[in-house]
Amino acid sequence: MYTAQYQELRTSSGTQKSVLSSYEAGTCVYCAAVRYQVSRLVDLAREKMTTLDEKVGISDVLAMARDHAFPLLLEYETWYPAYLEGAIKSALAKDLEPLKSLDFITQLEGNSRLLKIVW
Repeated sequence: MYTAQYQELRTSSGTQKSVLSSYEAGTCVYCAAVRYQVSRLVDLAREKMTTLDEKVGISDVLAMARDHAFPLLLEYETWYPAYLEGAIKSALAKDLEPLKSLDFITQLEGNSRLLKIVW
């Protein structure tokens, strides 16, 4: 239910699992808000995602994109692909090692939109 605020049910705070869970929720909320054209909720979900993305590893961000965002987002949506491209560039500017890892490559499999953004 949308109440003009972004609120989450919390089970534990401060753990990596709760950060990842909050990021996943923000991604899913963003996708739903875009689909149903709830513009203020779109803004709130974007804010949630961008405040947490530094605490979430790039392989987790890619997994969210592949498993949750791209299956739900409409083809014409432009913010999320641009956001994802920025997150990838930022992560790789800090450390090129993720490019060499098998996890990075497997995050791309099966989703042509994601592969296009990465390459």
